[in-house]
Amino acid sequence: MIGIWAQASNSVDDEVDLDELMDDPELEKLHAERIASLKKEAEKREAKVRQGHGEYREVTEGEFLGEVTTSDLAICHFYHKGFY
Repeated sequence: MIGIWAQASNSVDDEVDLDELMDDPELEKLHAERIASLKKEAEKREAKVRQGHGEYREVTEGEFLGEVTTSDLAICHFYHKGFY
């Protein structure tokens, strides 16, 4: 019987601790920093999409250097029409 009361008492203490954590300024600071980091990553991703990342398109030989030098990253697949 005492064991059950001790478990119930610990459960109430855990709830109090969670309430204290919700108002913790350091936890709020970490949360705000994480949100800012996620927003920055999303902005980077959107900028890459605007630059054409994530697209698969065919370019001519004359367009090649202009396409691949405008970005830090590029994936190229070279082929010849005679090898279909």
